[in-house]
Amino acid sequence: MEKKVSNPCGSSPRTRLSRASRRQRPKGGESAIPHLSPASIVFLGVFFATVAGVVAWLITYGGVSPQERARREIEKPIGPLPTGEPPPIAAAGRVIYERNCMSCHGSRLSGGIAPSLRARRYDSSRWTDQDLANVIYAGSGSMPAFKNTLSGGEIVAVVSYIRWEQGLPLPEGVRNLPPESITP
Repeated sequence: MEKKVSNPCGSSPRTRLSRASRRQRPKGGESAIPHLSPASIVFLGVFFATVAGVVAWLITYGGVSPQERARREIEKPIGPLPTGEPPPIAAAGRVIYERNCMSCHGSRLSGGIAPSLRARRYDSSRWTDQDLANVIYAGSGSMPAFKNTLSGGEIVAVVSYIRWEQGLPLPEGVRNLPPESITP
């Protein structure tokens, strides 16, 4: 504590430190920081390292695990919805899709009780046209088989429609196939 004392000579007041404040003042090379026990220092180090780790994780992953981030990435749409009329084979496939697939996979492949076929997980780098055709033909998991319902040409038309809706190239060799060759 500081006490103001007047100068006996009558000049400006001078400041004198009390004994208590002189004791608290560091001497020479001593630190002004209070002394902490080694356990307190370790605790503070661990605490600040944990806080820094959580902040870094939130910045890097946005609070989402890498597995969840990867799952969300493959669920994103492949691209924007196509505009205009599809090629003839895909137009025929749309009719077949609407009759047989839309109740589960949704309008324009948007998903419903079955997954969205516009998701990146179904793009041509992960699922070939043949893979899609095989699943449509034989079924998989809760998806029924259409081997007794659709002809091979109708399955090709549905795959063409799926690829057109995904904004991807149509299967090789069917791009200009006339719709008369498919019986929806």
